[in-house]
Amino acid sequence: MAICRDASACVTNRLSLITFEKWHKLCEFSQARALWVFRQMLTNSIPGIEPVFHNLLRQIAGGDVSPKNLMLADRVIDILHENRGWLDKQAHMHANAMAVYTFLRVVADHMEPSLTNLRTKEVNFCVSILLHKWAECMVIGRDLIRLLQAVSRIPDLEKVWRLVLHDPAKLDPSFKGLAHIMSCKTPKRFIALRLTPEMEGKLVYLTTKVKFGNHKRYQDWFQRQYLSTPESQSLRNDLIRFICVVIHPSNDMLQSDLIPRWAVIGWLLTTCTSNVAASLAKLALFWDWLFYDKMKSENSTIMHIEPAILVMQHSMKPHMQITVSLLDFLVRIIPTFYPPLKSHVKAGINSALSDISSKKVLPSLSALFDSARLDRDLRNQLRETFPQFCIAVATTPTEVSGPPPPRLVKPQSPKIDTPLDLLLPPTAPLELTPSAILNTTSSDQLKSPTSDVGAAFSEDEIEIFKTDSADSKLNSGFKPISMPKNIRRLSSHTEKSRETLDDYMSRVTGEFKVVLEQLKDESDDEKKCELTVKLLQCIDDADGEFDDPLAPAVASALCTMFSSTFTSVSLPEEINDEALEDSIVSPLFVIFRNICSLPLDEPSREDLTYFLYEMHAFEPRVGYLLLYFLKVSKSVDEKMITYKKMTEFAADEKDLKTFILDDLKLCQEDDMRMFVYLITDVYTNFLTATVPNSELMLLVCSTIDSTQLLALMCQVLQGHLLMFKKDSVLAVLNHSLEWETIEQYFLWQLLSSHDLPVENILPVLSKLESPKHAEALTCLLSLLTKKSPNNDLMRLVLCRQPSKLDSFTASLLKNWAQEDEDKTAECLDHFLSHNISTPKKVTKARSRKEMPSTDNILSHLDLMRQTCKNISFLTNERIQKVLQQVQTACSEQQKQTFSELFALIIDDEDEDEVPSKRKLRQTAARRANNASPKPQIDRRRRQSDSSSGSDDEEILRAQPAKKRKKGAIIELDDSD
Repeated sequence: MAICRDASACVTNRLSLITFEKWHKLCEFSQARALWVFRQMLTNSIPGIEPVFHNLLRQIAGGDVSPKNLMLADRVIDILHENRGWLDKQAHMHANAMAVYTFLRVVADHMEPSLTNLRTKEVNFCVSILLHKWAECMVIGRDLIRLLQAVSRIPDLEKVWRLVLHDPAKLDPSFKGLAHIMSCKTPKRFIALRLTPEMEGKLVYLTTKVKFGNHKRYQDWFQRQYLSTPESQSLRNDLIRFICVVIHPSNDMLQSDLIPRWAVIGWLLTTCTSNVAASLAKLALFWDWLFYDKMKSENSTIMHIEPAILVMQHSMKPHMQITVSLLDFLVRIIPTFYPPLKSHVKAGINSALSDISSKKVLPSLSALFDSARLDRDLRNQLRETFPQFCIAVATTPTEVSGPPPPRLVKPQSPKIDTPLDLLLPPTAPLELTPSAILNTTSSDQLKSPTSDVGAAFSEDEIEIFKTDSADSKLNSGFKPISMPKNIRRLSSHTEKSRETLDDYMSRVTGEFKVVLEQLKDESDDEKKCELTVKLLQCIDDADGEFDDPLAPAVASALCTMFSSTFTSVSLPEEINDEALEDSIVSPLFVIFRNICSLPLDEPSREDLTYFLYEMHAFEPRVGYLLLYFLKVSKSVDEKMITYKKMTEFAADEKDLKTFILDDLKLCQEDDMRMFVYLITDVYTNFLTATVPNSELMLLVCSTIDSTQLLALMCQVLQGHLLMFKKDSVLAVLNHSLEWETIEQYFLWQLLSSHDLPVENILPVLSKLESPKHAEALTCLLSLLTKKSPNNDLMRLVLCRQPSKLDSFTASLLKNWAQEDEDKTAECLDHFLSHNISTPKKVTKARSRKEMPSTDNILSHLDLMRQTCKNISFLTNERIQKVLQQVQTACSEQQKQTFSELFALIIDDEDEDEVPSKRKLRQTAARRANNASPKPQIDRRRRQSDSSSGSDDEEILRAQPAKKRKKGAIIELDDSD
């Protein structure tokens, strides 16, 4: 692999971003070029390509037979087939399992005769991995069986299916059969693999942000976008599995008026137009029930089975047909799923129902199973299958033994009366749906036309689906999708402005309400500014009575009206005084200007600042827009005191440091140019909150480009910006070791522009490992080569653990020796002599600083001897003397370890021993210069043997030099 680390990381990161966020926007040619790059990088085993592999698998959408999707599946299967060796090496990320899970799922969509070639590739690929890498594929868990049985009629896959059922040991000795793998739950990352990132973002928003009762337009849009074609019906299975396994709302969300999971699943079931798809959708819903074991929480969780029981419960009155079809499925699946494991399936479903009862998901199961509205035959079947749950009065173990355990989940929202009346089309005909089993032959399937498609969403309505990643995190650890910044700006506030403005207005009274009503209906900006000033005057006239609940209501209403300002303000393309002033003329900035113009001791200023804080609490963008205003109009508030005063109202919740960081993060997401524009003033006016602040420094280094880096360095050199202090720089450097390469380089460039003592930076050297921390080592090496050696620097450098893979110390010593040989020799002499003269116990007792050991120093010198071609520095008189002393004082083990280094020592012998001198010099040269090729050594020997007379003359000429300077006897350079 002939690609440098930085370049490959940059390319893979960019390619990963494209395949994750931008893939659906690329034209076919661009997608083909991206796949070509992926193929080449995979062929050459470029590190960091794993996220691209994962993203491309996700982009192969289920239920989609469009040309672009088929092209992607075909290209990816070809690439993976050519690079099976790479897949086998990625066992740590289960690459084979991910590929099998993807193509086992989509091969069911490619059954048309026109897709025979693609289907054959997919089948051969899956069969090959399943037969040879079954142990790795078992990590998928029970959903592997669900996918495999759906395509088990394909001849080649049928062979694998028969092995799973009847001869599992042939697949892998550790595989014990169907019950073994069905007892293992499927990790969330595999379930999420079958939804594209865009689809995932929409579904997460629908289930975590949309209020119950306002959901129909979102569902209609989702239906038109993803579920409108006959082939897309199979996608419902993936959506149901994702909702059950991945989306686990918190108790707060369950108790809120958000649309619950069971309602979304009910909508997916009732709008299904395919009998087979409906059966498979119900199988996906109940899949975790079949081998449920409440005693093994690692493989079974109540959140997986909760949606199914709630769908049945809440459909009892408005849509009894749904409850009947699901109960019928539950009864029939026990004997027909796989007869040899009938007892296991029954035990699993009973365990699930027992867990539901004990955790009070429903008040009583008997009300569901013993309902008089059920068909008599079905009710008898339920009583025979689940007798313990079909008694008139529930007598669960918890009721007998004592009070029930704490409720883990809330089964329904208190505001819901007739849930499915809102979800289902008004004229949707429903029929009973019996069970869907592995060999599905249903007689009465659920038949329902696609829901009525109304008027299309406007662009603004569609953008409501975009959600801020910070607001979409679930307690289950689900990581939401990062949407494009220009769309993310419209996320949460759009929903608030559409749905809650009247609520805020209803809580406002008196003159405030009159002004707000006028402001709401006004469209002229100048009149809006006048009304805003009038509103501030009302706050001033309140005489200290402007507090809860009036202040939050007024602030929320005003922010909702100013929503367009929050999404439109940006740094002008051409920065000049006129353009900057024009950017702060909206009514929002009138509030800022009026507050900042008041004297600090003005009584009304505190009420207005508190109002500003309430606005910030409702719309966080108020924070960075206030900073922007204060920078543009410096004459009003040069030290940004208004911002500091606003943050003081939240002193109990978060400090100034957190306030600034949160505001700048939001600014960086919305407008990176404005973020860089504010950095200098933020660091200058909030020095204690920004220095040191590792998170803020990371935000800066991850945002700026080379031009902005140059501008910041110029600001530092001009004395206008301070980003590091000598007493706190080490903490920032320690945190930076985990950053990306470019972020670390930007950090060190900013650090180099500050005139900080190197002694405050060098302690980080003890934590650096090569090549793990190559970025920091590179920058430190460049920094230290410009410094002259001294004992403090030398001590920290020599304390590094020597390693043949780490040439940092050897290279630095060689550089210092070339620049200042005497000083370098003096420093080495100091530490070696100190170790010889001071006993180890005394050294540890007296020295507060870590001192380099003798072994460390000798190892670094030996590595210097091995890696550097010209090591004449080792013949320095001072080095020679101290090496002689070390050799005399060291142990036999040390003499043996550093024998070649000690061979360079020139002993004080008589001048008459010329032959031994010559032999010693030749030995020293040969051992010291071991990097030289052997033919050259042999040639020297032949020349020495053929001209012994000339050698004697050279020795005689060299002898007088010995009397003047012992180290001048030999010069071990390339000409030796």
